[in-house]
Amino acid sequence: MSFAIVAEFPQGVYHGHLGEGQLDLLPAIDRVHAALLAAAGQGLRAVEGADGGLHPNADDVAALEWLEQTPPDGLALPIRTANESGARAYRDLGLLKPRGGVRKVPKRDNHSVALGGSLAWVWEDDPPGRVRDSLDELCPDVAYLGQSDSPVRMRTETASPRPVTHRRDPEARTSTSRSTDVDLAVPRPGRTGVLMAAHDGRAGARLPTPAQDRAKAAGEDEVREPVTSGATGRERYVPTRSVSTTPWVSYWVVPFRGQRVQSHERVAFAVAMHRTLIAKHGLDAPPLLTGKYASATDMPANRLAIQVVDDHPSLAHRFGSPQAFVFMVPRGADPYEVASVTEALAAASRVYALGRGVTLDAPLTETALDASEFWAPPAEQMARVWQVLPAAVETRAQGSAWTLADAVTLSVALVWRDVLGDDVAPLRGEQRYRALVGWARDRGVEVLSAQPITRTPAQQYVHRTSEGLMPKPYRAQVTLGDLERAGTALVAIGQSRHLGGGLLVPLDAPPEIVDTWRMR
Repeated sequence: MSFAIVAEFPQGVYHGHLGEGQLDLLPAIDRVHAALLAAAGQGLRAVEGADGGLHPNADDVAALEWLEQTPPDGLALPIRTANESGARAYRDLGLLKPRGGVRKVPKRDNHSVALGGSLAWVWEDDPPGRVRDSLDELCPDVAYLGQSDSPVRMRTETASPRPVTHRRDPEARTSTSRSTDVDLAVPRPGRTGVLMAAHDGRAGARLPTPAQDRAKAAGEDEVREPVTSGATGRERYVPTRSVSTTPWVSYWVVPFRGQRVQSHERVAFAVAMHRTLIAKHGLDAPPLLTGKYASATDMPANRLAIQVVDDHPSLAHRFGSPQAFVFMVPRGADPYEVASVTEALAAASRVYALGRGVTLDAPLTETALDASEFWAPPAEQMARVWQVLPAAVETRAQGSAWTLADAVTLSVALVWRDVLGDDVAPLRGEQRYRALVGWARDRGVEVLSAQPITRTPAQQYVHRTSEGLMPKPYRAQVTLGDLERAGTALVAIGQSRHLGGGLLVPLDAPPEIVDTWRMR
């Protein structure tokens, strides 16, 4: 049974700073621990001590010590956007300048992080009963997280259905760090005692004498409370793409109005939509959209994909319009890049291609939908086969025995190559491609049929042609085996899968009919 501490920010914004005023992009569990300690020592559960002041009770201290010894196993993070500004406000603190007058201190606290929903710290195992009871009572007593102008509503959840976006990596090393990882400060054993001792020391400190508190002729500095940093550490949380194999994790649907986009026009309109988003970004288009990364090793298997999709009867969420643009967000995508793309999309109203335009409607939903449930499950007694809408071969033929079925299987494997880890990393060229084909077939991928498209110009099904590679469009029927058991995920394969090509659409049939297709 899992357990989670959930934080909801009513204003949709988190305000927090670290160190010398740097923007805190995400509240860490050590900040949550400190907020819970403040609630325990000053809230309804506090008890009076021998000194007449309020102190946490023994059960709450035990719960806080459990947090010290048990860092969260995972994080459930929403889409986040950092809002930074160069604006400054100058505070008059009554401090004297060395040459006379009052010195004003610049203050930059208007930085914030916009959150697309609640966030949660998740433990795989339920805490002991008394610990859970204390956390259940303490969480609602937390008024804010971060700065005092960052109000929060906190609660606990048991057996939370929310998906975990990041999992703790106990073997984290500097050499294995990636830009998508999240490093967070965590309390270590003894943190509760350190904070309580610091509080008691400040509460019992003597006030300065008038002589000590008088203005200094040579100028003054602002007196800041020291930061209590003892008994803290850091944990790394990595995206859960290694746990789930769905290539694209979420999607947006944007219906459009205008003349129907035909099968051979999908790539052209997807490319036009892509160029529109690039133009909205100017020179700041993110790699998620451009596909241009610092090095080949940083390039993921998939990036943002744009597909023109018909309002198909098998859709889990019908469009309400004949066709729509579907924007597919890949696993492990940077949430800031995703937010940047959605902002550009909100600014687009019309897309032009092939001498005509289509008008964009508002997105079907305000939030992204789960891409693992894009299609409805197959009906009873029916087997799910995938019809590959016109796609294009991605590589040259690998030897004389290389067939179109091999090329289609390789296209499937390349979509899922991130889950292979280091199994094929040392291999190159034909050896690597054939290893990928073998791996896909071991996972149950089958190409039931594959037909080349020869009567239509190949350029209609590709958005770009690599040097020395002849475009080879095709249609195919495939099964995905263990890679996608549910048969409901949003997937595209092939050379132009990111821009209108190779969408997999359900083609359900009785199992005995599928067996005859295998025999052809």
